[in-house]
Parts: sequence; C-alpha cells; structure tokens
Amino acid sequence: MDADKISRLRITEKQEFTPGGPRRWKPVAALLLLVSALLLALVAHWQGLLSPSVTVRATSVGWIYPSQVLTDFNASGYVVAQRKAAVASKGTGRLEYLGVREGSTVKEGQVLARLENDDLKAERDQIKAQLASARSDLVRAETELRTSELNYNRLKDLLQRRAISQLDFEIGQDRYLKARVS
Repeated sequence: MDADKISRLRITEKQEFTPGGPRRWKPVAALLLLVSALLLALVAHWQGLLSPSVTVRATSVGWIYPSQVLTDFNASGYVVAQRKAAVASKGTGRLEYLGVREGSTVKEGQVLARLENDDLKAERDQIKAQLASARSDLVRAETELRTSELNYNRLKDLLQRRAISQLDFEIGQDRYLKARVS
C-alpha cells in the first residue's frame, strides 16, 4: 500500500509556477507596516507627543561656609516709633479676631481687631422685629381710623335726616375719636 501512495505522488507538468503567489504578499505587508509606523511617529512628533513635557535645567551645588558670606553693614540697637497711637473700643467683649501684632504697620481703615458681637446681633434682630410689628400696628390703626371716619360721617348724615337715634351716633362718634387718638 505504501508503494501505491508513493506512485501517486508525482508532479505533473501541467502545474506551472505563477509569480505573485502566496509568498509575494509577506514583503509587501512588512513594507506597508513599516511605512505606516513611520507616518504615525511623524504625526506624533508634530503634535508634540514625543517631546519632553518639562524642560529641566541642570545646575551645580556647592558648600558655603559662614566665612564665605560677606556682610556690608552690621549694627545692633532698637527702633523707636515716630508716632504713638492708642486704640480703644467703645464696647466691651471677648476678642474674636486680632489682625495685627505689636509693631505692625497699619493703614487707615484696616480692621485691627473684632470683638464677639452675637448678643448685639440678637438685640438688633429683636429691635428689627419690634419695628416690623410697630409698622403693622400703624397700618392697622390707619385702616381703623379711615373706617371709623367713614362710619362717623355716614352716621352724622343719618342723624341729620333723623334716620338713627342720638345714642347710635354717639357710639360711632366715640369710636372715631378713639381711632384718632390711637
């Protein structure tokens, strides 16, 4: 049986070799891959992706000894202020903020310190509420005065025509006078 298989393994002369067969595409594919890699590298370089992100400057470091440092002028003493200013607060309280130190230079309008003022804020809010209440009472009193004045004039007219009693008129007049006083 092996001899049978061997006899069948003959190359016929009908098959001819054609150029551009299966082996020919490998070098072309390698060349295309190389060209595309080069193009990709050029585009990345133009976009700045291949450049360093931080420029580093190199320098040298050396030892310095105190004897190497020269001083131009050395003196000892103390400083005296030209003007003395005292600062005081009209109110008392605990210090919440201190914006300067002793000897600091300050400018006009600068906040030097701040005292706790929560109790003053609460008192201010209470007074605002009382003011709002008083304004509301004033509006109510003005409305009541207008109403009682209109009613008084109406009752006066009715009394002249003798459509109401003197007692009803006096009650209306009394309400009007009370509204004017308050």
